[in-house]
Amino acid sequence: MSKRILYQSDHELLALEVKTTIKQVKIKDEAEFNEYLSKDLKTPIYWLLDTVKEEYQMATLPHVVGKDRNDLIRHRKKRLFQDTSYSHAVLQDREKEGRKDDRILFIALSNPEILQPWLKLIVAHKVPLVGIYSVPLLSQQLLNFLPKTAYTLLITDNSPTTPASIRQSFFRNQKLQLSRLIPLHANATEPQEYANYVLRQITTTQHYLENNRLLPEVGALSIIILTTTDKCKACETLNANNLNIHFEDSQKLANKLKLQKPLIAALFARNSRVKNHYAKAADRLYMFHRRGRIIMYSIAALILIGTIMAGGLIVQDTIKIKQKGEKFLNQANNLEEKIKTLRLTELPDLPFRSELIVSVVDVGLRLQAKHISPQATWKKLSTVFNLHHKLVLKKLEWEVANSPSEIFKSTPTLEDESTDDFQPKKYFIEGVRLHGEVSNFKSYKDALVIFKKFVRDLSRYWKIEVLQQPYDPKDKLHGGSEKIKAPFIIQILITHSYPHETD
Repeated sequence: MSKRILYQSDHELLALEVKTTIKQVKIKDEAEFNEYLSKDLKTPIYWLLDTVKEEYQMATLPHVVGKDRNDLIRHRKKRLFQDTSYSHAVLQDREKEGRKDDRILFIALSNPEILQPWLKLIVAHKVPLVGIYSVPLLSQQLLNFLPKTAYTLLITDNSPTTPASIRQSFFRNQKLQLSRLIPLHANATEPQEYANYVLRQITTTQHYLENNRLLPEVGALSIIILTTTDKCKACETLNANNLNIHFEDSQKLANKLKLQKPLIAALFARNSRVKNHYAKAADRLYMFHRRGRIIMYSIAALILIGTIMAGGLIVQDTIKIKQKGEKFLNQANNLEEKIKTLRLTELPDLPFRSELIVSVVDVGLRLQAKHISPQATWKKLSTVFNLHHKLVLKKLEWEVANSPSEIFKSTPTLEDESTDDFQPKKYFIEGVRLHGEVSNFKSYKDALVIFKKFVRDLSRYWKIEVLQQPYDPKDKLHGGSEKIKAPFIIQILITHSYPHETD
């Protein structure tokens, strides 16, 4: 996914087009920036800020969470930075002793006017602004690929094109504490001059950290210089004070991470899910609008997909109904052909037409079939009950019907109406309901074991359905108590074929 990054320093403004490679466009003035924005009004902008006009303050606040923490941070920012609304707070860690307060880094722009010429054009063109980010805070990501120490001073040539300054960033436990952007008053192309100047600045910074008690009494400050190979060698040669310096070739690190220069911008482009540091809600207004449009488009797309899927299901149901209709129509046509054939072959002396006689005979056979005896079923029931002396049969219902839904006047269900197993023209149903209870049981477990064995024995003969088990979880069963019952209801449905089929 392509990204558009603005990299602003005190000396230049670069527009970085990040695709498979990083393309740099140097912006000289507002006219060029206006022309640059007008070519692409839709791609969001990530704005990286690398300036000397940035202040750092470490403070401790009581450990609270949620709204209380936000209120404390907001009030402290107003006290620390009264002249600017471009500020940010980063929770570092908690103190290990005392009240265990939160340690928070507060940063702010001492001169927000450096943003205004460019920000005014971004708002005028309604270009979405994702956020404004502090480069020193972003440089914290570099520590993931460098030697880890408790106290680290990182030296980088920050400017993407001509290194007009060097940045010294001090980290405690991999967390930024302060940063200094120092103008490079030396010939950047001469390694010896560069090394002399940088080593002097490192010594000054180390004294500052020691005087402000930012370094422990025991333990050395680890210094990492991230620059080109020739400058690293020059610094190593001139390190007369034997400072604890680790030299890192910026080009080798970029090759190792498969990143292009500028390194921090390329690292940010790879993982840009960083919380906005400085941009206010008014600055990001059109980004909010863009996200709202994306959400609305996504919802509309989901609704469209759902409509298409629902339409597809309706079409499938329509096709099935059409197929069933055609099947019934074919059956009706076949029956009509059979009726025509019967009318041509029927005997002249019949008192009624042949199809009427067929219907009368069929109805008679069905009525005759339903007058079956329950004797066979009751014999099997008696055989099963003889095996279970602790079961008492309180009531027995017996009925014959055309379909399962008609048995015992129960309410028809969708499953009964749609089943393919039952065909009213060929079968009828004999139904039996057993109302009983378990007697002389010792405990609920004992009653349940007796009942399950009874159900298993019935299942050898028929397909059964348990309508009520001899236990309600809300009740307590106590053996031997006359008030406590363990009733059950079992339904048995037996399918019978008609003895003769005339259809």
